[in-house]
Amino acid sequence: MRNLDSEQLLQSLQTGFISKTHHSINELTPTLLVNNYHKEKKILSSLEEELSSCEAFDFSVAFINNDGLAAIKQTLDELSQYSQKYPEKAVKGRILTTNYLNFTQPSALRELLQFPNIEVRAYTKGGFHPKGYIFRQSNYYSMIIGSANLTASALTMNQEWSVKFLSCTDGQIVYTVREEFEQVWSDSDRVDENWLSQYESKYDKKRLALKLVNKQIKELKKQKGGEGLPLAHTSLLATPSSGDTPAMFAEQTRLQRPDIFFNDEEEQTEIVPNSMQEEAMVALHNLREHKQNRALLIAATGTGKTFLSIFDVKQVKPKKVLYVAHRDMILDKSEKSFKNVLPDIKTGFLNGSQKDLSADYLFASVFTLAKEDTLKLFKKDEFDYIIVDEVHHAGSESYKKVIDYFTPKFLLGLTATPE
Repeated sequence: MRNLDSEQLLQSLQTGFISKTHHSINELTPTLLVNNYHKEKKILSSLEEELSSCEAFDFSVAFINNDGLAAIKQTLDELSQYSQKYPEKAVKGRILTTNYLNFTQPSALRELLQFPNIEVRAYTKGGFHPKGYIFRQSNYYSMIIGSANLTASALTMNQEWSVKFLSCTDGQIVYTVREEFEQVWSDSDRVDENWLSQYESKYDKKRLALKLVNKQIKELKKQKGGEGLPLAHTSLLATPSSGDTPAMFAEQTRLQRPDIFFNDEEEQTEIVPNSMQEEAMVALHNLREHKQNRALLIAATGTGKTFLSIFDVKQVKPKKVLYVAHRDMILDKSEKSFKNVLPDIKTGFLNGSQKDLSADYLFASVFTLAKEDTLKLFKKDEFDYIIVDEVHHAGSESYKKVIDYFTPKFLLGLTATPE
């Protein structure tokens, strides 16, 4: 691609950030990239255009799947062949991803390892959720930063927002982005066959666990007379279509309604966090990394707060969990939701008619638990993780007594009421 004229870039920035009426070269103006079938717009088109003309590239993406890789594989093949034919002009690439939540497909990583001009690393120290594509051109950098992972659905179908912009090599934004990339890159593991084998084992175990979850769902569906699960079980969940993977499944929930549907093929139904829940899980993880032991989740009714708490419990792996609510109906539905995702846990109830004090996952009525003689049955640090539903009631005497009494490693409050 031709060299970038800094004066022309300055003009385009005035168009993009000062006035849309200012005349400049369109291709240099900062642009919002989206997927729009009717307007024949795809984020993939811009990604391929930059990739095919660059001198080097760095990707930092949370999730990679086979379909996403397939979408750019022809371009990668061409760059690889060019690099082998003209080694002095080799187009080298670095791809940074993560093992977080085990969404990225091992087979996609293995495919990337076949490219001699590409190095792959994985960040393994916790939450990792960037989606950035950096291209070094002749005398400038082009970047695409936004919401799109390296999956086919994110690059071609989903409602995604990504911004494409250009910067001269000495620009502050180039320095900042590259510095951040280099820092995380140096702190990440090199992906080779040995690393990949270990990751693949964990990935396969997750797939097996999800199959068991699917059996539980099918059994419950039969008990319901084939009507499917009630809304409390379906919030913020979707069903992958044929050939979907966990990563693509998570991406597709951006377009789908947050309900769960049942697929006749057992291995194709999975319960995984959707995009909103993934973001929240990363935030919760980061809070704990900074030694915070309490968090408040505010989200509208029906958006999956209960399932988010389950997914967070799954990633924390506490030995004992307490779920507190003010109505038995909430406790019953929440317990079933927990069992759908974590079928092997030992659950119990504490209310006016049941006192399953030995349960590892105890679902307790706040009114029963708040009684003085009941609270004294538990040590203050009895539970590692406590979830308080409808926590906006925390000012009431019952809720306050429970929250003040226990000292868990982490407490999560759920509410739909910002006040």
